[in-house]
Amino acid sequence: MAYYKPTQVEVETVARVTVNVLATIGYQSCFVGSMACSRYGLRRVPNDIDIVVLTSEKTAEELKNLLVRTDSRFYLVRSKDPSAAYRVLWFNLLNTAGSSYILGRYHACKVDILLPGIMNIPPVPQNLVVYIREFPLMPMIPLLLLKLQAWLDHGNATKQHLREKQPVDAQDINQLLILAVARGVKLSAEAWMPESFVEAAKRRVVVYGEKFPGSRCHWRQLGLERNV
Repeated sequence: MAYYKPTQVEVETVARVTVNVLATIGYQSCFVGSMACSRYGLRRVPNDIDIVVLTSEKTAEELKNLLVRTDSRFYLVRSKDPSAAYRVLWFNLLNTAGSSYILGRYHACKVDILLPGIMNIPPVPQNLVVYIREFPLMPMIPLLLLKLQAWLDHGNATKQHLREKQPVDAQDINQLLILAVARGVKLSAEAWMPESFVEAAKRRVVVYGEKFPGSRCHWRQLGLERNV
């Protein structure tokens, strides 16, 4: 199944629509992953949207169904994993309610709906969501630590396509570190994050610093060194 690679403008359009539809049905959200990294200044164009809905009232599947019912450009497809109980949310880039398939490719952008607690995503308080232009973002420190978690998880994965993501994770982390230091963000300002999340992150920082020694000074400036 061939998919068209969305442009930066198209991904941003999907991001705006997703945030606005969620707000319309009563849910605040914030971006994580490559979309958030892009808004903070990374040069890589996001391939899809990762968005955390700040609620405990609905499951991810319920939220996907609400999006589909509210805006017909959203649609659901079965996971490639036949054992998976979830369906994958896509946004039709052709801006129609019909098929996104044209000229041998699907013109669509994947939208991953996440919730606090999923993949250890910390429950960011709504008043601490960072806005750059009109885009709501996970604060930079937890975003960086989630990227670090993904880097280690991808490196330990048994599936080749996941292991192949690790070099891209490292590129993102190294750029994010420089941007975070330049912004002057500090771990001490993020006291809302669960202690277990922070301690696990500090252990990962040690592993990352062994692989990329040049990153250690940046972790130190952010207050993320762990005494070992």
